[in-house]
Amino acid sequence: MIVTSYMAAHRLDRLMMWIALIIYTFFALGFCNEIFQLYSDLSRLGIQIAEIGAQPNSALGWFGPVATSPDFLYVLPRLVLFMIVTAYIGSVVFFFRARKANVSKDIGPVELGDFVEQTDKG
Repeated sequence: MIVTSYMAAHRLDRLMMWIALIIYTFFALGFCNEIFQLYSDLSRLGIQIAEIGAQPNSALGWFGPVATSPDFLYVLPRLVLFMIVTAYIGSVVFFFRARKANVSKDIGPVELGDFVEQTDKG
């Protein structure tokens, strides 16, 4: 999306911009869900292994959460969720920022709207 924003956002009219943004949102949120689910599963697996490794004859003392502490695994899914939601919001903001910057330079066939009219009067 960032490359599309920089290279093509200013060439899209309003309808195509919203269509591209909706398609991007569906794909991005799908990928975000997959990443979140993967980290959630890995965290639960790590917690389960840490519980098994805490038993006397487990031979899992080399495993990270057994040797140290599995506390971070409880926070990891929320941290990943925060990171991916922030990245999505940042990419959408960059899309509109790149589009606005290029529209103000009158690059590409876009609807200039009120922004250019106000700057011409000012």
